[in-house]
Amino acid sequence: LGLPPRRPRRAPRPRPQAKMGGTTMYHGTTASAAASIERGGFRRSPDGMLGEGVYMSHDPEKARRYGDGTILTLNVDLGRIGAVDRQGHHMQKTWRLHGYDAAYVPPHCGMVGSGLTETCVYDTSRIRVVGRYR
Repeated sequence: LGLPPRRPRRAPRPRPQAKMGGTTMYHGTTASAAASIERGGFRRSPDGMLGEGVYMSHDPEKARRYGDGTILTLNVDLGRIGAVDRQGHHMQKTWRLHGYDAAYVPPHCGMVGSGLTETCVYDTSRIRVVGRYR
């Protein structure tokens, strides 16, 4: 019939999938600070209950207590987590020196008056802003 032979079709290349791994966390701040974080990322707080780092919680109600009520929803690679469950804990401000990527205050342990959880992450590259919590 004079038709050229058909070329075999290539299988479509798989597209890279964005991985969302990580934990959903919440960060309370002001609207203007949230806009700055969304543009340029987080800056660590120089000090706090758990030392230097970015503070966040699993609980949006805990985050709401900071700033003007603006809450950022985060996707966080927590890595290795150290629990700090009492004031004066030997790792309260030195958890990074013990090989931890984050420090976690469990609920109702007496560290936080509200009894709600709090987490501190040192490495800001582990934190991705997903959006604003409504």
